[in-house]
Amino acid sequence: MKQTTLLFISLFLSANFLFAQTNFNNGFEKGYQNGYCQDQGIGCIKPNPPIAPIPTVNESSSSYQDGYNRGFKMGMNAQKSSSNSSNRTRYQTSKPTFIEDKMYNPYDNLETAMALANAIRESKARAMEHLKNEEYQESANICFAGLRARPNDYEFMMILGQTYRMYGDKKNALLWLRKSKRLKPNDDNLTQLISSLYAEYTTEIKKSINENEFAIINVYRPKKMMGSMLPVDVLIDGELVAKIHSGGHLQYKVYDLTPKKITIKSAGIATLNIVPKKDKTYYFETNPKFSGFTLEQITSPVPEKKLKKKKYVRKADFIF
Repeated sequence: MKQTTLLFISLFLSANFLFAQTNFNNGFEKGYQNGYCQDQGIGCIKPNPPIAPIPTVNESSSSYQDGYNRGFKMGMNAQKSSSNSSNRTRYQTSKPTFIEDKMYNPYDNLETAMALANAIRESKARAMEHLKNEEYQESANICFAGLRARPNDYEFMMILGQTYRMYGDKKNALLWLRKSKRLKPNDDNLTQLISSLYAEYTTEIKKSINENEFAIINVYRPKKMMGSMLPVDVLIDGELVAKIHSGGHLQYKVYDLTPKKITIKSAGIATLNIVPKKDKTYYFETNPKFSGFTLEQITSPVPEKKLKKKKYVRKADFIF
């Protein structure tokens, strides 16, 4: 299954970065391991190197020696930090947390579009290598950083989706693969993967939920002249559920009673979080403003006279 997944990913990424690794990166990895074990004796366990940094203006991505020197210095510093710690355990591989590290930004000091493009290409190669080695947190870190630099990069989304999938998190895997799919709508292979993964996910979820236990989320958009021509996207946990127009009403039945993020997206974005409870009904109202749309939780339904019956949409997170 792992090999099939990696083969599938290769269909989306060009060969020039899929397996490519610069001389600088190769040198960095070797230098880091040797620096870490410098003067530590033959019993030193060489650690897995961190992601290679972007070469500085005084370094070359084609220079093995530049990478080795940088890695050696960082490895020695890492060993010193480890030795000074009260916890003197050897290097350990921690379980991936998949927390987005917003401080990690390898693209901050790049001055030209060409430099950014090269850095992103190399980053995707490193993400793929980490994925191949089952280093899922490292792969996710690279993808998150890449998406901050290029929010609409479908390849980063696809790699991140596959990272979640191979880690066993089908929910987030579907989230990112579907985002990638929206940018590549005609990709039949991606469509097939999403369909297969969704079938697996729903089969697992249905084993843990009861079709008689659910909550209902209502999102209303009362009739108004202002912004009446603009539809708004309603997203639940980042997944597009419906588009509602002026006078619209979405009723969304939720069987998966885990925390939900409700987002209204149009010219701007508005978001609220709830923890749905069994047999509870929730009401939200969105209205246009000059910079986009608002979203607020209300205590009762919006009167029918402010809605249009033909704009009523009924959906659910699962169909039994």
